[in-house]
Amino acid sequence: SAVDITERKEIELVLEEKVRQRTVEIESIRQRLELATQSAGIGIWDWNLSTGEMLWDDQMAAIYGLPPVGFISRLEEWEEMIHPDDRGVIAQLLQCIEQRTNFESTFRILWPDHSIHFITANAVMLFDEKDQPLRVVGTNYDITEQKEQENELRRRENLYRTLFENSNDAILLLYPSGRIWRANEKMTSLLGYSTEDIKLMTYGGFLVEEEREKALDHLRKLANGEEMPLHEHLCLDQSGNPVHVEINLSPIHDAEGKIILIQNVMRDITSRKKVEALRLQSEETLRFANTELARANRAKDEFLANMSHELRTPLNNILALAETLNEETQGPV
Repeated sequence: SAVDITERKEIELVLEEKVRQRTVEIESIRQRLELATQSAGIGIWDWNLSTGEMLWDDQMAAIYGLPPVGFISRLEEWEEMIHPDDRGVIAQLLQCIEQRTNFESTFRILWPDHSIHFITANAVMLFDEKDQPLRVVGTNYDITEQKEQENELRRRENLYRTLFENSNDAILLLYPSGRIWRANEKMTSLLGYSTEDIKLMTYGGFLVEEEREKALDHLRKLANGEEMPLHEHLCLDQSGNPVHVEINLSPIHDAEGKIILIQNVMRDITSRKKVEALRLQSEETLRFANTELARANRAKDEFLANMSHELRTPLNNILALAETLNEETQGPV
């Protein structure tokens, strides 16, 4: 007799449709994942622990400087591409598999052109129905540019630290509020405080009282974007002795352009101020001497004029008398 399979066929059609929809969803997810990893520069690898084969996607191959041809390798081939000094990362990966822990590491690789690139890698394990490791799926990401930026930043930091510590000028690194973050050795020798003491002080604490508000106002203006020309302040060292300094303020910005610190370069001009004071004193002394000399010259001229007049009057009388006597003695010719 005939068996009605209509219901079964309907169920099969429904299942086929669900499988088709699921396949479309999986393909869509795969495409989105591939697009996301390519956009982010992330390479994906899949290591079959049973066969030993390691499948790389196109982005993974590009990260290693290889053409995107669905690259398939083995662990030994991958190891050859890793920098000789960093090949211990393979032992680290095998240890993670043995201990059933996730893998994470950063290492260097060598491209076919022998250029060095930095990689950060992550991986997880997939297990079979018997809970045995079946595959390891991981990612690689090229962080060479980031490493180069870090190295350049480190180089600049080392250069600045060298200049900071060996500068002939005292340098303070201040928060915009005037609180001190750091001081170099020249600052300690200039004012006699230890670096630890300086960190507990504020910028205004070094200055004579009448100049403190003006100094803090300079910091506020600089923090608000105004340029500060060279200016001078009078400080007091630990013993209370006056120290004249020339100040050069400049802002230090973070990556977003926000002012986070203010560099204060202080040059000791105490000797120059003393020389200037002596010069001014000498000039004043010279002006006084010139004034006195001019006054003495005027007095001398007046005295000579008076003496000349006094002498000239009786002398004229004497000369007239002498001429008269001479005429009387000789008589008419």
